[in-house]
Amino acid sequence: MLAEQDWASFRGLHRLLWPSKAPSDELLEPPELTKFIDSAKPFEPESTNSKPNLLPSNMLVEDQDFISNQDIAMEDDSIEDEEANDVKGNQSPNIRYVNPLFAPSVGVRDEYLEAFRYIFFTYEPSSPQIFRRFFITGQPGIGKSCFACYLLFRLLALGKTVFFYFGGQDVCYFDQKGAHSADFSPRTNKAAENLSKSWVVIDVEDTKWEPPAALRSAYGVVWTSSPQEERMKGFKQKFGGKIWYMKTWSSEETQATRTLLGLNQNALENSQSVAGPIPRALWGIESSVLNDTFTIDQYIGQALQKNMFGFASLEDFDKGAQPMHRVFRIEPLVVENNGQLIIHRSSFSTHFLSSAIVRRIPVVAQAFLQTLKGQLAAAFDIPGTRSLAGKVFEGLMHHAILNKKWLPDCFGSRITASVDLVGQFDSFTTATDPPTTVPLYLLPNSLTFAAVDSIIVTHSNIGLVQVAVGETHSYDFAKMLRLLSRLKNGARIDVDKTEMKQFMYCLVGSNGDRVRGLVAAAQEGLDKLLRAENGLQLAKGLGRNTKLPDIWVQRLKKLTVVGYTFDPNAGFTRVFK
Repeated sequence: MLAEQDWASFRGLHRLLWPSKAPSDELLEPPELTKFIDSAKPFEPESTNSKPNLLPSNMLVEDQDFISNQDIAMEDDSIEDEEANDVKGNQSPNIRYVNPLFAPSVGVRDEYLEAFRYIFFTYEPSSPQIFRRFFITGQPGIGKSCFACYLLFRLLALGKTVFFYFGGQDVCYFDQKGAHSADFSPRTNKAAENLSKSWVVIDVEDTKWEPPAALRSAYGVVWTSSPQEERMKGFKQKFGGKIWYMKTWSSEETQATRTLLGLNQNALENSQSVAGPIPRALWGIESSVLNDTFTIDQYIGQALQKNMFGFASLEDFDKGAQPMHRVFRIEPLVVENNGQLIIHRSSFSTHFLSSAIVRRIPVVAQAFLQTLKGQLAAAFDIPGTRSLAGKVFEGLMHHAILNKKWLPDCFGSRITASVDLVGQFDSFTTATDPPTTVPLYLLPNSLTFAAVDSIIVTHSNIGLVQVAVGETHSYDFAKMLRLLSRLKNGARIDVDKTEMKQFMYCLVGSNGDRVRGLVAAAQEGLDKLLRAENGLQLAKGLGRNTKLPDIWVQRLKKLTVVGYTFDPNAGFTRVFK
């Protein structure tokens, strides 16, 4: 953020950015700004974890009142280079960009360009002010304050008059004459007129601060802040503002910034596995907060003492009493419509912050099992918490398999060893050399490992285990076949040896009747595929345009669907049709 009350910096900023002539196209970055922007290409490390593990990039961006018609068509597994722009703060001694994350620079994310484009696509000069009120929010620590600075820079470079407020007493007003001290209580007709013709950019986290009523007359208002529910509701009710959720950082953004700052790759990966894709925790002012298991367990324990799924909403977010943003991260809501992934920027979804959090939850949860069982049962039936509850349930299941050595009875009584899988379903490798003894438990460490949640290998069976806690469940037999093909090179498992009699798609849930219905639906889908008249028709049923390899067809014929319920105290119970 800009240094408080540093009027020399404000005036220098005005001199550098204010144009002699306003640009004709407001949607293009003005030249007065772009001359201060450098780019750093992401450096791809030699790491199997370097693929993005957050929101896919092949998405249509949609809001309830705005649909982008730019649809980037990409393959699911492709990676598109993304540049991290850097607005240089050392171009002139008259300007300072003081920011704890990027000092002496302000990072410019692609998200900032999307947010700016949304703001300027949505507002119309002739429309009521209610359509020119925006609350830009998202996970704490991802650069919302940097966006406020970027927005200020860009508005100035467009020749727009701006009120800029970042807390404290002073408001800075920029017009064609320079930078001036102001406030939000116009005492003269001229001051009121200035407000009615100006943009207002606010970057305030103080939960007690409320925008003054005078801002109703402002030309446009943009407030960047964390997503505290009461704050957003008040802004929307008072000003009719639109909510826009910002994404957390992609792996490409993180890598580009790592290159820019000269950070150690291994240290960064270790930090991200704990703190998630949050710059403030990776290289910023909180980089030492989540640095040990004890600290992680403290945050998880505080969450479990209450109803973990009850505060996986925005209520009490960022108040400090509940460590939500230490356990969860929020993203814009992603939905699928006719095969197209769509981001709804006006809504959010909640996810666990990192793989370390996911892995520690079942360990810490052992002291809360009785309370947690009731919370899980309720959370399974609520769409907004079902995914999180499923992850916790999955973690408890993994914990029981790894520590109590329980297995579904169709795979034998106990496992001999477990091995982590690194990478995605069609490109994974084992983290260590797999043992030759079975039953063997293969556990993916990626939060986005598709098709299944774990794999069990015996002498005669391979189990593809997937948690299924909702009333409906999606399955992808094509990805399962690709996963089976990968096992030989990725984990040294010969899935086609003579002794291998059967592949089992094993659905595990908490409700017997629900699991029974899901097993029947999955088996019906499998039977329909196997009734295909020829290989090409079978391939089309799996979403392929070319004939399946014969070995894939043979594997598909060996596949069957089974179901189990799981209880943390009792283990696995077979659900029969």
